[in-house]
Amino acid sequence: MLRYPATQSHTRRATGIGAPLRLACLCLALSFTCACAALRSECAGAKSRDLQVRFVIDKHFDATRIYGILRSQDPAGLPVRAASMGIPLDIAMRIQLAGSYAAVEPLISRLTDTRYQRVATNIQQAHTKYMELWRPMAAIFSDTVTAHTDHDWLHNPYVCVVSAFHPGLSDWRGATVAAGYDLSPRMKRRIAAHEIVLSHVFQLVRARATWQVSDWQLWAFAEITAVFILSDPALLPFWPGLAAPGSYFSQSNYPQLAPLEKELWPLFHTRTCFSGYLERAYALVRAFSDTHAP
Repeated sequence: MLRYPATQSHTRRATGIGAPLRLACLCLALSFTCACAALRSECAGAKSRDLQVRFVIDKHFDATRIYGILRSQDPAGLPVRAASMGIPLDIAMRIQLAGSYAAVEPLISRLTDTRYQRVATNIQQAHTKYMELWRPMAAIFSDTVTAHTDHDWLHNPYVCVVSAFHPGLSDWRGATVAAGYDLSPRMKRRIAAHEIVLSHVFQLVRARATWQVSDWQLWAFAEITAVFILSDPALLPFWPGLAAPGSYFSQSNYPQLAPLEKELWPLFHTRTCFSGYLERAYALVRAFSDTHAP
């Protein structure tokens, strides 16, 4: 239900030159509310199949993503990203400046071989732990995310790589994410969940032809919206003690997203449906340019 301020201008009889405008706004609001209700009704039918998540160890994935991540314009900046991956900055810079994957493949192979030999036992244990931690929350997580987005999962199953290098990676096109092997139990759940929700939101919105924004603007929106969704009371027991939405990013690796987070949180918190949230958020996201750390 849309809420308006209780002012005289909204209660008096529509007369004079402002009447057509007020009536047009009312019609738009009613049609918008009805569209949200229709979408909710459609999604509230037969319960969709719970999201399945397969946890795997994939050395080749780790190796190729090292190249892809270090070659990209990382929003946290290269020094922060290299440190999070445990890669010396000088080596990260060599990879970033390489003309092709083939040019640095021997270097990346040495990195991955050394790391996987060193953490072989720990990463196997982490793989088992991820599956144990995910199982109790799987159905609650699946139901909560689809309820918030008013949409079934675009991919089912998702694959989550238990990574020896990447603390967390989303997927803008498919259904393979990553979460670090050496995270705490609380953060194992949270990071895996965050990367899946981020990927889901990114791809849902990218499918909307009306959203004319860059990939990085859309990433910023999906990154922030994932935090909002994961603050649902049904999910908070699985990762207690994290910063509240609205002030989360000021304490994160992406503090540049904090201003947009503050603007989006009231829109998410007061939404009538996800589609309505997207409509209200679009102008803010389109105008947002500080996606990367200075």
